[in-house]
Amino acid sequence: MTNNIDEAEREYLTAFKSHEQAQYSQKKAQALKKIGDMYTHLKQGENRAVWYQKILTKINNQPASLTLARIEESLGRHYEA
Repeated sequence: MTNNIDEAEREYLTAFKSHEQAQYSQKKAQALKKIGDMYTHLKQGENRAVWYQKILTKINNQPASLTLARIEESLGRHYEA
């Protein structure tokens, strides 16, 4: 693990864009969720919340899914802390 946060974020965003072009809404959500999860792992709660909120904004018109539910649960855990 290199702890290159900017590069990791950039790669996840590239994955998001690829999934978006291929119209894989579930995969888009997973790619963005990994950014929020990365910040959770790094104990950077404010960055985590920002990313989880961005995800919900970008995919809020998508059908309900397990990934979307996990993102909402993760955001809920952030507000509990």
